[in-house]
Amino acid sequence: MTRPLCCLAHPFAIAACLVLLAPAAPRAAEQTLPALLSRAISSARQGDLASSRKHLKTFLVTKPKSAMNSRARLAWLAVALESADPDLDEALKLCLFLGERADLKDSFELLYCRGLVYQRLAARELVKHASGEPEFHPLVEPGADWRYFKGVAAPPADWKAPGFDASGWLEGKAGFGYGDEDDATELADMQGKYPSVFLRRDFQLPGAVAGKADVLLLRVRFDDGFIACLNGLELARANVPGRRGEVVPHDVTANGQNEADQWEDYIVGSESLRSGRNTLTIQAHNYTLPSSDFSIEASLAAAARSENPVAEASGLLAKAAADLGAAGKAAGPGSLQLQAAVELAVIRLLAGELDDAERELLEVERQLGQGLKARLVYLRAWIAFRRGRLLEAGRLLARLAPFSRERSGHGVLYLLGRVHQGLGELREAEAFYRLVLGGAGEEKLEHVAVARLALGAVLIELGENAKAEKLLEEPRRESPPTTRHLFGRLLYGVSLVGGGKVATARSSFLVVARVALDKELRSLALFWAGRCSVLRWEKSGSWMRKNLSTVAVEYLDRGLSLKSGASLDGRIAVELGEALLRFDRPAEAEKVWRRLRASGGGAGMTAAYGLLVSLQGTGNHSQAIELARELLKLYPASSDHGALLQRLGDSLLLDGISAPASNVRRERFGSAATVYARALASPGVDSRLTIRFRRGVALLLLGEFQAARELLSGVVKSAAQSSDAVVRSQTAFAAGLLGRLYLIEGEQAAADAFSSAKAVENLEKAGKYLEEFRLNTEAPSELRTRAELAHGYSLRLRAGLIADPMKKKKLLAEARGLLSITARRLEYKPAAVRASLELARVHALSAGRAQAVSRLTVFTTRSPWKESTVAAEALLELARQQAGLGRFPQALAALDAAAARALPSLLAQVKLERARLKARQGETGVARLSLATLYQGPYETRVRGLAALELLRLESSHQVGGRARKILRETILLLAAEGEGLDAELRADLLLEIVRLEAAGVHFGKSAAAQGSPVASL
Repeated sequence: MTRPLCCLAHPFAIAACLVLLAPAAPRAAEQTLPALLSRAISSARQGDLASSRKHLKTFLVTKPKSAMNSRARLAWLAVALESADPDLDEALKLCLFLGERADLKDSFELLYCRGLVYQRLAARELVKHASGEPEFHPLVEPGADWRYFKGVAAPPADWKAPGFDASGWLEGKAGFGYGDEDDATELADMQGKYPSVFLRRDFQLPGAVAGKADVLLLRVRFDDGFIACLNGLELARANVPGRRGEVVPHDVTANGQNEADQWEDYIVGSESLRSGRNTLTIQAHNYTLPSSDFSIEASLAAAARSENPVAEASGLLAKAAADLGAAGKAAGPGSLQLQAAVELAVIRLLAGELDDAERELLEVERQLGQGLKARLVYLRAWIAFRRGRLLEAGRLLARLAPFSRERSGHGVLYLLGRVHQGLGELREAEAFYRLVLGGAGEEKLEHVAVARLALGAVLIELGENAKAEKLLEEPRRESPPTTRHLFGRLLYGVSLVGGGKVATARSSFLVVARVALDKELRSLALFWAGRCSVLRWEKSGSWMRKNLSTVAVEYLDRGLSLKSGASLDGRIAVELGEALLRFDRPAEAEKVWRRLRASGGGAGMTAAYGLLVSLQGTGNHSQAIELARELLKLYPASSDHGALLQRLGDSLLLDGISAPASNVRRERFGSAATVYARALASPGVDSRLTIRFRRGVALLLLGEFQAARELLSGVVKSAAQSSDAVVRSQTAFAAGLLGRLYLIEGEQAAADAFSSAKAVENLEKAGKYLEEFRLNTEAPSELRTRAELAHGYSLRLRAGLIADPMKKKKLLAEARGLLSITARRLEYKPAAVRASLELARVHALSAGRAQAVSRLTVFTTRSPWKESTVAAEALLELARQQAGLGRFPQALAALDAAAARALPSLLAQVKLERARLKARQGETGVARLSLATLYQGPYETRVRGLAALELLRLESSHQVGGRARKILRETILLLAAEGEGLDAELRADLLLEIVRLEAAGVHFGKSAAAQGSPVASL
């Protein structure tokens, strides 16, 4: 039974006092009635029930004769039942009293009124049951007598136990305190002398509550902290140090402040409640010894639901049906009998028998008058609404137009609002709800109260959070809050979230979670409290994030543990899974998503998608690929199709990066590029710029530099124009990658003298993009540092290729500035070590060999330079600079140190440099042997080509030996067969040496001679 059904107990068109207005001889009877009674009847005929009730009340004050008095009281009852909020309990007492009169007990009037009273009492019970409202049984009331002990010393250790003898303690009425003049028992000596008070109250558990109490309602008014226990077990604590159950010494002060100007409610478990005698204890603490005030007062009540509320309501409905059925028989054929039939159909509605109710209403519809037909239309609209037939309900209600507060009544207007809200017509719903709220002094009426909450929900949905906040804000209540008030407070919190007041909203949600008896409402409050913590986490600094992430997970876990229903549990689980992913706890998130997916239901796709994200977060990309492909098959028309393709592409890309086999890597990168292209072609994809960026990365890893460059260039331009911070953050790496791509191409071109112009162009573009990435504050600082280093490197390479001395000087100064910043800021980190090497090369280009040597010397003596991965490269550079200064022994020592640290890829260069150095020292025999070893060794084509070039340069045109001729022949073959592995500059140098020797008349042997001139053959 839902809450709106209670409006069925408030008919809006019963002809008040109809039975009194139609006696057997109406006109003759009316002429003999007193004037006040005649005026009451006349007002009722005109529909002015307020005036009719006023005249009847005045008439009853005149103390008419017994028979007339009874009929007048019955008439007053009928008119009172027409009001919006009648006192049903008093009405029932009056009906039972009048039923003792012989002339009234079988009359239509009494039977009809009593049937309506029973009907509405049943509706009230059903509403109470549907809303989960329990009945509170007071156990310890405010202002009760307590035993108390002043905290000048510690109380006995067993002072909380039910059997403790507290007869020697002081006794007084609650509350206890000083300083505010609102305490029944004043503790005049407390200020400055003791910070705590210990209270005990014994009570007997009523038999009506024993075994039926679901929870307890503890209400405390305190200044500043307390611990409450029942039979020695802790119920709640506030502003007192320590964890639950931990003993707090008597001389400790409260760790927080609170004013005792209002009651704080705590819903606590009833496990410690026992039959018979129970003991409630309070340990209260002040914030400081010299505090200006202190207060403590507490009450306790047990919330016990009826054992069988539906049975109680059914009994009332049976009595109502009996009375209304008898009233219909007493009335005979006519409008009165039809009116009784309508109310009998209402009883069917209240009993949930919608089919029977609808059939009965249709049977009497043709026979009803206009006024009662409106009542029937209203009831039929309710049936259609309850069954989800919103359009039918709207069409029925349209027959009651035009609508106004005076003409239509609260019930019709509220139902119209519900229908429009269900159809998504929020502005129309808002208009009807505002009509319900338009009257003055009607705030406590049922329809007005629920319409206020419904209007608040509509305003929140419309995004008008400030209006919703103003509408839903309520003063603190002295009495325990009902479920409806707590739901209103929940909506108020939601409006605060929409308005950005997240911290205040979370406090409101926690109050609801603390005092709500209804599990679903408590779960919903914990869900919103968790969401508020997540929102605060997103905007907070790192020092607050740990605590906020902990409490967010705690709130959501608690909400999930209440098991309030599949729909709400699924919603909380989704929020928890997403929160764990945000908090970088993918393994925990994976467990949540797996449980949610296993539970099935409408959250299956959401859970599977969350599981996919979790698998990616934990690095299980192979499983993520399988799951993504499975989801794409299962949900081909899903609105998340593009997002799934993007996730699949991400996993393929990352799985390819970590794959050991080159063929697997290439397959993964190619698949990722294809999947990203499909994602871009999918409708409804939001992150297109991010997908384009990642596709560019995939193409870059595939070696398709031209396509990658075009994509990344477009991403950089689009990101610069975007106002979305998230998009800019996700594509921040595009400029860095584009800069690295141009840098790689510039490096390759710089090694070839014939491509220096192209190299300068590429390096200039690399510098532009690397500088853009370096200045991007949304990129990680570590990567920005790498971009800074790479930019300095690109400037050094450009300077080495430019002939203009002024431009070269400017570039070298800029490179020196960037690299110096990196080296100073990072000091001992790997990037700083690399920066030191590049700075030395910059000094060398600036004709500062001595400075270069000074900077490179650290790689031989100091940590972490000498242990770094670039130590061998730096020592090789040191050897070159030493040789340039003519310091050959030092250069050879540096080369020995470099050889000891070099990887195989660099070792060949070290050996080549050593051979060159030996040749410069005049040790040509040693140099020839080393170069021949390099040439004939298992090295790459370029190393062999360089070795051959140095060997040819060592040979004199008049003294070419057999080994030299052999190398010449093999060099010719090398150029012919593997020329593509040599850059243009090295290839040209080799050809020049061969031409030089051929011009000098050197013979290359029979095999070469048979082919003609070597130059011509090449």
